[in-house]
Amino acid sequence: MSQSNTKSGKNKAPRKPVLAVIMFILINVLVLFSCTFHFSGMPVDPLPSDFNLTKGTRWVYSYSEYEPLPSDPTQTVAALFQLTQSVVDISRANGLIFVHEQSELEPIQVPTGLPAGYMPVPPFGDFWYIIKGRQVFESGAPVDFATINTDTIPLAFDFPLSVNKSWCPVRIDLKDPSHKLITNCDYGGKLIIVQQSAYQVPAGRFKDCYLINQYYNDGSTFQWFCKGIGVVETNYDHNGTLFGFKQVLSSYSKGSQ
Repeated sequence: MSQSNTKSGKNKAPRKPVLAVIMFILINVLVLFSCTFHFSGMPVDPLPSDFNLTKGTRWVYSYSEYEPLPSDPTQTVAALFQLTQSVVDISRANGLIFVHEQSELEPIQVPTGLPAGYMPVPPFGDFWYIIKGRQVFESGAPVDFATINTDTIPLAFDFPLSVNKSWCPVRIDLKDPSHKLITNCDYGGKLIIVQQSAYQVPAGRFKDCYLINQYYNDGSTFQWFCKGIGVVETNYDHNGTLFGFKQVLSSYSKGSQ
């Protein structure tokens, strides 16, 4: 009896620690999964929820602009365009998120009283949003991902938004060798949130919107920003000159993360 038990004990393989084996497999699967996502370019840092800047998102605006009639400066002539902005690429480097957008302008109605080849003020072509935490900077020129300094790029949005919050778009004085931070820009582009409410445009009615006033001596720009959507309306009227524009969101479609 004892001999049989001894033989049986010698032939039996020792039990493996099942829990340790399972943990080992799970860890390897997670490492492989993480590496696959990293090398496939999947996003690591989330985009801010305040402003939907996912790839493929598109805003279509009706853009109208008026200016003095060349033959009679006391009268105005207006032109109508369709402005389309789309997120075409998203990159990440040095703790920042770079959102590449393209802007296209299509003439709808351009009166004969305007010069040939007339084009309006808003920039079209390529531009970039640079996201640092919950701050969104905007550049109309290509940016160097490796050497970029956000203090030299206009700060477009400082989230979270709230009534009476304000900020200076230009962060440093480029004329000052010490690059002193600008804290007083009341007459040079200061942005201040003056109202919060729902807002209606042709693209729809949005509940959480903020009216941002950007003040300059020659006139203020008023911009409605709706949380989770972006800019839904912008208008400007020049002080002392018959010139201005209005940009209103006609349609909006979300992209995918």
